[in-house]
Amino acid sequence: MGGEMSFGSLLASVSLGEALGLVLAIVVKVILPIVLVPTLCVLAVALIRSRQGRFSAEASVALVFCLVGGALGFAAGFSRNPVVDVVLTVTVTLVATLLSYVAARGVDGAIRQAAPTAMLGFALALWIALIYGASLRFDWVAMIG
Repeated sequence: MGGEMSFGSLLASVSLGEALGLVLAIVVKVILPIVLVPTLCVLAVALIRSRQGRFSAEASVALVFCLVGGALGFAAGFSRNPVVDVVLTVTVTLVATLLSYVAARGVDGAIRQAAPTAMLGFALALWIALIYGASLRFDWVAMIG
């Protein structure tokens, strides 16, 4: 491990302008691909499914689950720690159970209508972020360089 550089030592060796450029590169190359693709898909599905003016409720609920799925998927894909896999399994089970309960029970109509779109956004973001995080796991310096 003599030639590897940690993220902390990389930040310590650069100026403030270079550090801000590094943060911008991370946002553009990591966060946007994980969040943007599922968000556009969820918004399109919510727009197609919108009836009775419930687009904003369905889209907002679905986007929250999309962000949670993207964060969990990236953490699971980028991490080598087996604890992350356990946390991911528990969280996916809880989210699926919550959305199934909301879809099956007499919860508010707008929220119940948003459950399938939210599940789609969660699963799509989780899948995309998992693959993207795993592809970046071994060479994170190249991803921001």
